Amino acid sequence: MAATTQKCRVLEKNKYWKEFESNRHQFFKILVGDFRNHLRVPKKFTENFREKLLGTIHRRGPSGFMWTVEVKKMFNHVVFQNGWPTFVEEHRLEKADLLVFRYIGNSAFNVVIFDSSGCVREGSYFVREHTNACSNDGCVLDKEDGEDCEDIIDLEKPHIQKRKIKKGRGRPSSKAVDADNRHQSKAREDKQPRAQKLANLLSRGKY
Repeated sequence: MAATTQKCRVLEKNKYWKEFESNRHQFFKILVGDFRNHLRVPKKFTENFREKLLGTIHRRGPSGFMWTVEVKKMFNHVVFQNGWPTFVEEHRLEKADLLVFRYIGNSAFNVVIFDSSGCVREGSYFVREHTNACSNDGCVLDKEDGEDCEDIIDLEKPHIQKRKIKKGRGRPSSKAVDADNRHQSKAREDKQPRAQKLANLLSRGKY
């Protein structure tokens, strides 16, 4: 690979910040210090980013919800301030977490959250899904449809048909299932050719 010169690096930087679409610009922050009250935006980002950052901007977390944050200048730094503590609290952010901010237009950023292990913080995808009903004995996520269902498989065509029904309220009784099976059997018999019906009756000695 050919070596790059200082001039090459300057041209790369100019093209990235001046010619690339804004939605290709992003930065990351590792949470340290007083991150619960405010977060500094990297100085290189604020110096080169073409869009307006000061004022009200929006954060979209992994859950898809949006948070409004005020961006202000503090000691010659651009910081996330009002609204940021709420984002920190609801995502249960901790020291050494790593956040990636990618600009998506209209004064908004997508945020991806990684914990100190280097993996995505799983809980960031379930923000605001928990309620006061959650406890050590149970969680609202246990009541998701996928956990409270049972598989109903057509044994004649297991590779084609598979559906689910909820357990508990609304579950068909065994009598209803038997009646449905008899109805399906009767429908199949009605579709049989007349000659086949006659042959069946003769074999049973009923004709």
